[in-house]
Amino acid sequence: MAAELSVKIVLKRLPQLQSYEQASDSRFTMFTKNLWTGIYEDCPGYTVLLVPSYFDYVRLRAYFKSRNASVAMISEYTPSKECHRMR
Repeated sequence: MAAELSVKIVLKRLPQLQSYEQASDSRFTMFTKNLWTGIYEDCPGYTVLLVPSYFDYVRLRAYFKSRNASVAMISEYTPSKECHRMR
């Protein structure tokens, strides 16, 4: 008998933005202030984050590094051998 895979999807709406230029900062602030604890510290399983731009990816990578977080990050520039290792 095949094991069932349970996937939980959580979508969060950003607060009202004054301008498009604030979107990246708003996403980052919401993630670091509201979501980080629930995702990383309170969740015993695995989590996949899809990041909308490479600039946001680099910003999150620096944030995770500053927190000494144990994460595996893959981008379009990651060599395929390293991608397989991280999976």
